Amino acid sequence: MAERENRPELSVIIVNYNSADYLDACLESLRQDQGVIFETVVVDNASPEPFRQVTDKFPEVRVIESEKNVGFAGANNKVIEETDTPFVLLLNPDTEVTEEALGSLVNFLKENQNVGVVGPKLVHNDGSVDWRCRRGLPTPQNMLAKALGLKKLFPDDPRFSQYSLSHLDPNETAEVGAVSGACMMVRREAIEQAGLLDEGYFMMIEDVDWMYRIGQTVNPETGETWDIFYFPEVEVVHHGGKSRAKAPFKSSLDLYRSMRRFNNKHFLPEHNLLMRIMLEAGLLVYWGISASKVIKYHLKNK
Repeated sequence: MAERENRPELSVIIVNYNSADYLDACLESLRQDQGVIFETVVVDNASPEPFRQVTDKFPEVRVIESEKNVGFAGANNKVIEETDTPFVLLLNPDTEVTEEALGSLVNFLKENQNVGVVGPKLVHNDGSVDWRCRRGLPTPQNMLAKALGLKKLFPDDPRFSQYSLSHLDPNETAEVGAVSGACMMVRREAIEQAGLLDEGYFMMIEDVDWMYRIGQTVNPETGETWDIFYFPEVEVVHHGGKSRAKAPFKSSLDLYRSMRRFNNKHFLPEHNLLMRIMLEAGLLVYWGISASKVIKYHLKNK
């Protein structure tokens, strides 16, 4: 009986790639959370930079060293398949959880049986909210509106902020299209219904794709599709994008490719030529703007 009571009900998965300088603080913050019994697994995706000097300080953490970089989806899937806890948390190494954060997210799922995924409010070092913690889906229409800056032109019109959801109060719990893969808790039953992360995405949007599929899948207990919720009563610090910062231009290209895959997979019938042209135009404009910002930033800080 005691052994059953001590079994973890949550698996925390951290995928590391060249983020050892953040990983220490992340693992230390997890040690402070006593709200739920959980296990922590760090998967290193063949980082060129050493990381063992960090994980060796945390003997309670299980470490998996991948011989090659299998991507965010592949690394998480490996641990999901090896574990059997009722809840799974995908957590970036550049985050720090607050005390009781994990327990509060678990309790939210327990109290809301039709919620398949929940994510906290993510805040940057300066206290500002990371908008990615509550998002709509990157549909062709939403991405075109974002690329053309229509949200800035019409800030009070929610039609033009359906991707960033900036019209929502960041302090209110809300049903959303997606939360951030930097910190998202998923119910295992929802994973069993929708399947694992799509490893066809090497980097970026694989979390959104997963949440979209979960949101399209029916919960057999309720007969309704699973809900995705943003829960701002829990705050997690997100330092943000260390691995991507080292190759920003490549990252913007990866984002374009992933968004293109997502839309081709879910929203565009192959025979609809007009919609496909709109998608390509919207994503190319979005990528072009992102890439130009990267170039300007690096020229300015040379």
